[in-house]
Amino acid sequence: MILDIRGTNGSGKSYIPHKILSDYENSPILDESNNHLGYEVPDLNLAILGRYRTMCGGCDGIKTPDEVVDRVRRFAPKYVNVLFEGLLVSHTFKRYSQLATELAEYDYKFLYLDTPTSVCIDRVKKRRIAKGNTKEFDPKNLLADYYRTWEVAKPKCENAGHDVIILDWKNAFSIV
Repeated sequence: MILDIRGTNGSGKSYIPHKILSDYENSPILDESNNHLGYEVPDLNLAILGRYRTMCGGCDGIKTPDEVVDRVRRFAPKYVNVLFEGLLVSHTFKRYSQLATELAEYDYKFLYLDTPTSVCIDRVKKRRIAKGNTKEFDPKNLLADYYRTWEVAKPKCENAGHDVIILDWKNAFSIV
């Protein structure tokens, strides 16, 4: 199964990979030529793409969406489960829609976190403060991303016939 977790900043996308990696602490790093590709969780036959050494991260640390897509293609045949997450798919919808169609045999699922915007904003503010950033936070971009995620990308996924699952933000780990 390919689990493509989507949501805006502060929605909790990284929570699931962090939780899995904390539960399976000895998960080896998937590395190629000193390039950190992700993690392997052998007990779950799972590859988690991206870096999770900090609370943020994931696929944001991968240089381009093409590299993310390449990693999903490479790991889908090797693992029963491949998990990755990202900000949103509205402006990159075509790339991920094609990937979902191409890899449909691996049970590709788009997972959307239904986290309220007030919670997302609060989480982003707390992260900024923890990093020492005391500049006032303007939620304009976060709210725009939230709109593009729910009003543009999600309907596009559904209209394309992709498997879309809404995750309860309070119980997001239940999917795994």
